[in-house]
Amino acid sequence: MGVVFTFYLLGIRPINSYSIVSSYHYNIFQMQVLLVYIFCIMSYGDNLCQDIECQFYQLLIIRGKTNYYGISKAIVVFLSAVLTMFLGTGLHLLLLKIQYPDAPWITKGYEWGGMFDSFILNRKYITHILLCSIQLGFLTGILALVCTLASLYIANRLLTLSLPIISYYILCYVSEIFFGVYSFGYIYDPWYIVWGNESFSFLIMIFVTIVLFLILTKFIVERLKRRLAHA
Repeated sequence: MGVVFTFYLLGIRPINSYSIVSSYHYNIFQMQVLLVYIFCIMSYGDNLCQDIECQFYQLLIIRGKTNYYGISKAIVVFLSAVLTMFLGTGLHLLLLKIQYPDAPWITKGYEWGGMFDSFILNRKYITHILLCSIQLGFLTGILALVCTLASLYIANRLLTLSLPIISYYILCYVSEIFFGVYSFGYIYDPWYIVWGNESFSFLIMIFVTIVLFLILTKFIVERLKRRLAHA
């Protein structure tokens, strides 16, 4: 619901010259999309922090293994962020169609030129928007894992929920130093495609997501082991 109302209350609506597709495009480009990231991470990103505060993680590790516990938490944290973005975007579309039943999906002459543009050309507008939401969901999933890792060092829920925006800009800045224009934010931004190739851009996004997921999960498991050893 946080995703829905952020887009609805703070975003552009399909009125005047805006269609449903174009209003969504402008909304994910505006500053309020950062608030959407926070709502996606809130769904489960601070779960490890709660487990640590209640000492609940020790019971789970005793029943299983630290590796299994860390990996399962990483998977759930990532997928919950992706699903929150996906479902929130879907509900937002439903709300717009209810309030603006006559609003067009696209206006004549509107050009996108970003990711999943082929679906717009084939008039599959809902598919296009939902695929964009999954791409942004992958971004929030990685940010959620960063926050989860940070919570293992400082078990403070307020800090954990304030980290998404900070970590996003840090990752963008550091990656820009090494990779130039193809930074962390560029890879997950539906507005941009690499070398004008949509398929190649999608594969890069999937590859980067898998690599970052594995790295962060490894760090989470190792930190859990150290924390349990000193418990």
